[in-house]
Amino acid sequence: VLGPFTEKEAAEACGCNADQLITGAMGANIEADKIRPIYDASVTGLNPIIQKNTLERTTAPGLADGAHGAKWSHRNLGWQYERLGSLRKYIPTKPAHPHRKRAPAVDPLLLSVLKSDVSKAHRRCMIRKQDWRYQVAKLGKNFWINKVGTYGVASAQTHWGRLAAAMVRLLYYLFPDVDWIMIFVDDIIAIINKLFEIPLSMAIMATLYAIGCPMAWHKTSIGHHSTWVGFEMQLEYPRFMVAKDKL
Repeated sequence: VLGPFTEKEAAEACGCNADQLITGAMGANIEADKIRPIYDASVTGLNPIIQKNTLERTTAPGLADGAHGAKWSHRNLGWQYERLGSLRKYIPTKPAHPHRKRAPAVDPLLLSVLKSDVSKAHRRCMIRKQDWRYQVAKLGKNFWINKVGTYGVASAQTHWGRLAAAMVRLLYYLFPDVDWIMIFVDDIIAIINKLFEIPLSMAIMATLYAIGCPMAWHKTSIGHHSTWVGFEMQLEYPRFMVAKDKL
């Protein structure tokens, strides 16, 4: 964000005339752990224009996709173990439970999910200077210029969705032993064989941090159970249910 400016200074920073500035209303959304500022581009008529000129809507995986991924992982347990060949001797073969005779690589309890949340996701997308004028906030006599994807502007998810898709493809390319990677807006999950849980999770997190996409650490977890898009995931069954806080 640039500012505070006078109207003339804001126009100069955006490279336009003062009458070309599009100022939106500011609001706030009270969430569980914070108050999120909202820039409302609908009151200026900007969002309908963006939506009219956007050829496609952003699609994202949901509950059905997560359930499919978990079931696929159950049906294909141990596929990484089979690829190891001579390296299998380095993997412990002690059963995970005294009553189990299966190798741990194919034990259904050895599925884990890395779940995290991209920190300030929309702000990872830079906006061209010629488009700054469309997301200027006015507070009293002060003008503030948003230079990045802005919560409340319809184009924010379009740009972020494309960046997120590229990020997921990069992770699949670098870490082919991950079963599934899915991201819903800024909530990302990776279904992993627990044999590789620590190295894969650490490598994924380090890669995201290195490419300028850090995670919200207080929303990051690894284990059999997790929550995603409002649902609790229990991968050892697998089973999905409405998260307790939603009930």
